Amino acid sequence: MFFKSENIYRFSIITLGISCIITQIILLREFLTVFFGNELVMGIILANWMLLTGLGSYLGKYFDNIKNKSSYIILFQVLIGILPIITVFLLKFLRDIVFPIGSMTSLIDVLFSSFVLLFPYCILSGLLFTLFCTIVSQIIKTNYISKVYALEAIGSITGGLIFNFIFLYFFTTFLSLTFLLIINLIAAFCLSISEKKFFAKYFILFIFIISIIILFKFNLDDISTKLLFKNQQILFQKDTPYGNLVVTQTGEQINFFENGVSLFSTDNIIENEEAIHYAMVQHTDPKKVLLISGGISGTINEILKYNVNEIDYVEINPWLIDIGKKYARALDLDNEKINIINKDARLFVKKTTNLYDVVLINLPEPTSAQINRYYTVNFFRQ
Repeated sequence: MFFKSENIYRFSIITLGISCIITQIILLREFLTVFFGNELVMGIILANWMLLTGLGSYLGKYFDNIKNKSSYIILFQVLIGILPIITVFLLKFLRDIVFPIGSMTSLIDVLFSSFVLLFPYCILSGLLFTLFCTIVSQIIKTNYISKVYALEAIGSITGGLIFNFIFLYFFTTFLSLTFLLIINLIAAFCLSISEKKFFAKYFILFIFIISIIILFKFNLDDISTKLLFKNQQILFQKDTPYGNLVVTQTGEQINFFENGVSLFSTDNIIENEEAIHYAMVQHTDPKKVLLISGGISGTINEILKYNVNEIDYVEINPWLIDIGKKYARALDLDNEKINIINKDARLFVKKTTNLYDVVLINLPEPTSAQINRYYTVNFFRQ
């Protein structure tokens, strides 16, 4: 039967694994967006995550002699569902309160900020894992630690698959976190029935009803995004496999952001002219042009001022093309001369047999390892 104690605890352990991996991925993406981060920021956050989770697991040994461990497990399971929502919201809410608006935060700032924000969740998840090892071993009367590891790993694998194939494409950040809240409340509710904790059962139902009302009545994704883009109207936002995209409007100007960093704004004619014409005039009669990124900023319109026959426009993120067609009003991406290629530019350049009269690289400065790949001698030789 499902409601046997062993089965309920197995379900709760798998739920913990699902919650931890999805929460980790979401928080990594949110920290990158809020702190304009790169791979160093990811490394700092993962280091804090491992340190705090390990500390939580260590503290779990002090619960060994505490009675009513099941009550603590039920409480912690509820908190594991609630804390990610609070953490993400606080991350965005506190960004411009703690740090100057628009400033680049130092690595020390990221280190301490992520430590403080991750502390409650990571300590609790590590603590809960140790409690599961202890109480399940007591119920079965044998050392069950290796199987708890295996069940948690199954949950992590399941959570990774769910996020990469479903949440990343169809769910917003807070909708994904709402799913985690629901499965953790279900696990805690089942535990309360199995352990005959009737007060806990009604408390969990109350938390569930209140949480669902709040999460579905208020669009926390919009509210939290507006905290980061004050005095701007949010036209579009979406988490994509390549980063978080936001389109805002200030007056008549449309602004495009990726991971919190400004990509470009519409009607910035002078910048587009400088990016294109200095290179194009070096060729007497350019017919075939390769444009690597940045086309939706308006640079394609500048290239079309020449008598070109074909423009191969390489942009790795297809969602950028979609929002460019919708919000970059003067952009002519449907022109028959334009061939849009959604691939990694490094891979495309390496494999293509096409020859071009002009190659235009319109990329940000190499502030991350991902962008730095386009600023190598090998890439320019190719």
